[in-house]
Amino acid sequence: LEKKMAAEKEAFASELASVKSAAEAQEQELQKAMAKKLEDTEKALKESLANADASATKRIEELEEKMASERSAAEAEMDNLKTSLQAASADAAKREQELQQEMAQQAKTASTALKQAVADAEASAAQLLQELEKKMAAEKEAFASELASVKSAAEAQEQELQKAMAKKLEDTEKALKESLANADASATKRI
Repeated sequence: LEKKMAAEKEAFASELASVKSAAEAQEQELQKAMAKKLEDTEKALKESLANADASATKRIEELEEKMASERSAAEAEMDNLKTSLQAASADAAKREQELQQEMAQQAKTASTALKQAVADAEASAAQLLQELEKKMAAEKEAFASELASVKSAAEAQEQELQKAMAKKLEDTEKALKESLANADASATKRI
């Protein structure tokens, strides 16, 4: 009877050791799988953020180039207008001299109108430049907001994944401990 009991004890001990070994191996495999999944997810998130940064940077560069081009065109147009108005003003001054006192008032009126036209053209060009700068600032802010949203969503997704993995690992460990406790209790009861 003692030999039989000793043999059964040894068999249960061997079976318990096998269960524990299998449980530990399963836990290691699960941890490896979770680590791999987390690494792949972080890599994908980093690539997504890098692509978003590159896209935003490219868009901002395009906007800056467009604004610079439009600004140059506006400045060139204003320079041409100034040149034309200066030439017209010079002609008006010459005509004023030729007409002398008889045409003095008419020439003065024309000169005043030309000066006002120059002032209006400069104000219009300045307003156009301000509008372009405001538009570019608004688009930059929109891209920055969009990029921040993408980063925030990516971080939230990563945190949720980590929580889910931690919960899964905790549940697995709990189930393994319960299984081992049940095996120990069964073996103890059998012995």
